[in-house]
Amino acid sequence: ENLGQVEMLLNEIEPRLKSLTRQVSRLEKRSSIEGELRALQLQYYRKLWHEINDRFTAANAKFLEDHQIFHIRERLLAMDESQWRMLQFMQFTDPVIVLIVSILTGPLAIDRFLIGDVGLGVVKLLTCGGLGIWVVVDWILIMGITRRKNTEKLMMAIY
Repeated sequence: ENLGQVEMLLNEIEPRLKSLTRQVSRLEKRSSIEGELRALQLQYYRKLWHEINDRFTAANAKFLEDHQIFHIRERLLAMDESQWRMLQFMQFTDPVIVLIVSILTGPLAIDRFLIGDVGLGVVKLLTCGGLGIWVVVDWILIMGITRRKNTEKLMMAIY
């Protein structure tokens, strides 16, 4: 009689066990698919992040020192989203504009004030551009100085 009841219980449980077995296999498949999707998502976002950084670097390369571009790019890749948002609104001084201002208004030291060298700007203004010598020197150096100042500004923001 007990064997009959056991057999009846087994017959009753067997379809449920098969159903549970199917559910377990589906869950295993689902977890493996989720893992693959996570890996693909990570790969996609990594590629997208590299593209964004490359675009930022390319768009701002004329404002920065050439020898620092590689270090800047590497640091940008390591940044998190909150730092990245801050950089999107950062404005750099255009070296060509500063050169034009320097050529047009050299003895007035507007170029030095424009790049943030207030102390040197005051001295240049008071000496009328170093009696013209400083004006000519700035025509040669001001673009590089502007790029250096822009690079320093960016480095301060990302480090």
